[in-house]
Amino acid sequence: MKEEKPQESEKPAEDKKVEEVKSTDQETNPDVANTETDQPKVKKPKKIWYKNPWFWVGVVAATIGVISITLGLVYRSNVLKTNQAISDGWFDITTQSQEVVVLQDKLDQTKDYNTYSTQLHTLETAVSNRKYSASKLPTWLNNKAQLDRYTSFLNSFETYISRSASLSDDPSKISTDDLTKLTDSSKSAEDATSNLKNNTSYLQQDMPQGIFNIPSVLQKVTEAIAAGQAKTQAEKQAAANATAKDAAALQAVTASVNTFQNGFVAGNAAAMRPVMTSGFQNEYNFNQLNPDQRQYQYPASFRIITVTKQTDGTYKADVNVLFKYTDNSNQYTQGYEYSVISSSGKWLLNNEKQTNSF
Repeated sequence: MKEEKPQESEKPAEDKKVEEVKSTDQETNPDVANTETDQPKVKKPKKIWYKNPWFWVGVVAATIGVISITLGLVYRSNVLKTNQAISDGWFDITTQSQEVVVLQDKLDQTKDYNTYSTQLHTLETAVSNRKYSASKLPTWLNNKAQLDRYTSFLNSFETYISRSASLSDDPSKISTDDLTKLTDSSKSAEDATSNLKNNTSYLQQDMPQGIFNIPSVLQKVTEAIAAGQAKTQAEKQAAANATAKDAAALQAVTASVNTFQNGFVAGNAAAMRPVMTSGFQNEYNFNQLNPDQRQYQYPASFRIITVTKQTDGTYKADVNVLFKYTDNSNQYTQGYEYSVISSSGKWLLNNEKQTNSF
C-alpha cells in the first residue's frame, strides 16, 4: 500500500488573499519589500552654518585681506602725497636760493645790501611755509625714513636761513661770534641737504652751493661796511681838522691884518713889518707913515669887511679905511684888498691893492 503524504492543512481563504496582496505590492513597489526586510536608517541633523568653524576662518581671512589691501592703498597714497610735497618744496627752496646766490655774486659791484637782505627774508618765508606744510603730512603708514630726511632738511635749513636773514638786517652789528654760529648752521644745513638729495632719486634740481657761503658773504659785507665807516669817519675827522685848521688860519690871518692896519693907522712901521712878507716890505711905501705925509689927511680907523680863503690856500682880506681931513670935518672911505699867505708857519700880508670901499 502506498503511503500517503500528509497533506498540508489548507490556509483560510482570507489569509490567501492577504498574501496575494503582499505579493502584488512587492512586485509593483519594491520599497515595500525593503521596508520589510531592511532595518530603518537614522538621519544625522545638519549643522547651522554660522556654527561651522571653517566659516569663521574664512571670514577672518577675508577681513585680513581687505584690511591689508586698504592699508596698502593708504600707504601708497601717503607716500605719493609725501613725495609730491618734497618735490614741490625742494623746487621752491632751490629756486629761491638761486636768487640769493645771484644777488650775492653781484654785491661787490652793486653794493645793494638791502635787496640781498630782502631776498634772504623771502627765502626764509618760503622755507617756513614748506616746513608748516610738512608738519601736516601723515606720519602713520608713510615712508618714515624719507619724511624724516625732509623734516631734518627743513629744520636745519630754516635755522640757517633765518639766522642769515636776521644778521643781514644790520651787518654793521655782526660779531665774530655771530659768524661762528652762522658757519656751524651752514654746515648742518649743507649736510641735511646732501642727505636728502642723495637719498631722493626724483629730486632733479641741485641746491646751489653758493647758498652755503652766506657766512663769508656777510663777513665781507661787514668788513666793507666797517671799512666804509672808517673811511667816512676819517673823512669827517679830516674835515673837522680842516675846519679847525681853517678857523685857526682865519683867526691868524685876521690878527695879521689887524696888526698891519693898527700899525698903518698909528704910522708905526715897526709894528707892520712882522706881518709882512719880505717882498711886500720891499714894495711898500713906508714914507706915507711919516707925519709930514699926513698933515692934511690921515687914516683915522679901519674895519675888516671880509677874510676869505682862496682855492690856492691863500686868504684875501677886504678892509675899509676911514680917512679924515685935518682942516675940516670931511672924511672918506678907501678900500684895500690884501693877499695873505702862509710863510714859515706865519700868515703874512703879501701885497696891497686899493679899491673902492666895500
